[in-house]
Amino acid sequence: MSLNLATSLKRSLTGAMVAAALFAPAMAAENRFGVAVIIGNASYSHERVPDVVYAHRDAEAFKRYVIDVLGFREGNIIDLRDASQAQMVAAFGNESDFKGKVYDWVRAGRSDVVVFYSGHGVPGSGSDRRGYLLPGDAEPSKARLNGYPIDVLYKNLAQIEAKSVTVFIDACFSGDTPRGMLIQSASPVFVEASLPEAANGLTVLTASSGAQLASWDEDRRHGLFTSYVLEGLYGAADGQDFGDGDGQVTLSELQGWLDSEMTYHARRQFSRDQHATVQGDGAAVLNAVPETADWHVASIAPAPSVTVPSADEPPADAQSAALGDVPEATKKPGIEVMSLGITISDIPDDVANRPGFEDVENGVLVTSVDPDSDAWTQQIREGAVIVEANMSEVFSPADVERAVQSARDDGSMKVVLMIATEDGLDFVAVELR
Repeated sequence: MSLNLATSLKRSLTGAMVAAALFAPAMAAENRFGVAVIIGNASYSHERVPDVVYAHRDAEAFKRYVIDVLGFREGNIIDLRDASQAQMVAAFGNESDFKGKVYDWVRAGRSDVVVFYSGHGVPGSGSDRRGYLLPGDAEPSKARLNGYPIDVLYKNLAQIEAKSVTVFIDACFSGDTPRGMLIQSASPVFVEASLPEAANGLTVLTASSGAQLASWDEDRRHGLFTSYVLEGLYGAADGQDFGDGDGQVTLSELQGWLDSEMTYHARRQFSRDQHATVQGDGAAVLNAVPETADWHVASIAPAPSVTVPSADEPPADAQSAALGDVPEATKKPGIEVMSLGITISDIPDDVANRPGFEDVENGVLVTSVDPDSDAWTQQIREGAVIVEANMSEVFSPADVERAVQSARDDGSMKVVLMIATEDGLDFVAVELR
């Protein structure tokens, strides 16, 4: 079998099986009039503005939540990455005109509106104490001219005759970031923003108060706020100690979850205070708890469906051609992970010299796969490298074993692996034995 056909077959089977594994649970009832704006500003054109490393991942995960849990149509989502000021004004309007795209798309009294932003926030300079979302093309010291004011966002959204409006902002407004100050020659002590009260009828959650720094969750590779908000919305906030277990997540339940878990982990991991700011009716129901309670799995989009050639199993030469053999000289003693049906070892020192693995810096090498395992069914083969397990980076076989145990402790029977092969990266959901 040719390399191209083997590659196509592997991708087809993997895409179909991942889609089936991740989206077998019933989807949310369609909210056909729901409108969402999802913004992930990771890269900034100004040389002094550091990247918000996980903003795109935050936005993608929240988009999956809006579609899979809230039931919004994908065509009703204004989905922006590294949004410019012009794009943000087009979406929300400006100080003199609130009739942006959101206004155009909303059906009065029938549309639920959700806004999510992950990126930088900044305070105004000098006597300007407003908080601003920082567009991708903005200069942080001139936020009053090229930023997007938080108070304008709230005011404009409040004027839209929506059924409900909920805003999530994973940004801080101190001018500080995990990679340094955005306001040149300033200390965060002197640049605290004065954030506005949400207008009547709005539900607003922000990552921190005006003086605090919004942290990044390096293990999950998301903003700390986004990570814990999604975990809460997928059911943790309705669970024991935080909710009443009625299958619905309310604003007060989510606030209790964030005040306990997010704030604790910010203090434990970073020795800093981070308290989410929550405004709105505490009794407001944010969503029903989905059947897929693990947001790490649910936030992965299904792979596109491809017609798979009729065959019970790809021929051995196709498997070898697609994934490559492990040279005998690079094989290391392996550890069997019986729950996955694979044996793994540390990656060889020269893995980056293998074609297709040039960018692989961490992971474990798959040295054998049990043909009777789901890993085999999912087309994992000897020579592949496991880079992540359940959205956490893998550096040793012990990391994979911990991910398996954590999944079992959470009542899940699947582990999501990011697999590197010479054909690139792929997500695979593997059933545990």
